[in-house]
Amino acid sequence: MLNNENYGYLVHPLTQFMDANLKPLTSAYLKVFYAGTSASAYTYSDWEGTLNVSDIRLSMNGSTNVIAEKNKAYKVMLCDALHPPSDPIWVKDNLYVINSEMTVASGVTTTVSEITENATVTLVAGQNRYLNCTNSPTISVEIADNNIYHIQINGSCTLALTGVSWCGDAITAITTKAEISILNGIAIGVLYE
Repeated sequence: MLNNENYGYLVHPLTQFMDANLKPLTSAYLKVFYAGTSASAYTYSDWEGTLNVSDIRLSMNGSTNVIAEKNKAYKVMLCDALHPPSDPIWVKDNLYVINSEMTVASGVTTTVSEITENATVTLVAGQNRYLNCTNSPTISVEIADNNIYHIQINGSCTLALTGVSWCGDAITAITTKAEISILNGIAIGVLYE
């Protein structure tokens, strides 16, 4: 078993890797090395200590879980069939695990918020916002620019998203889960019932 004192998330399971069209990278994979080297690093897929394989495949929603040892520097490489390790999508070097609650690898921070009553939520461009809802609140979000935003919602709520046009059906009533991506004032979402 791994512990929070010595290990933490290098890639948080709530982090979602997306392409330029805001679609999850489902056929991509991560490679993790010790910083500045080509030596594969020991990383884990769960807190039980299950070792990750060399190519850490992303799930159907473009996410994965990478737990690593604190106080070590890592290099993370994002690859796919068109971008092998010799020409990756991107490389981030000298990354450190901060704690068991944060993500650093993708350059996108995930902020987790507990929403229990009606609230206005402010999004930060390029940041993944995870909202865990209880008591069926109404959540108001206004988008006033053309930046990229991503929201993941867990639980039942009513969503009042303004300042965007929807590509497809607008998502307003969420009973279980939803994911919404916004780019250039256009929102696209998926409801999970």
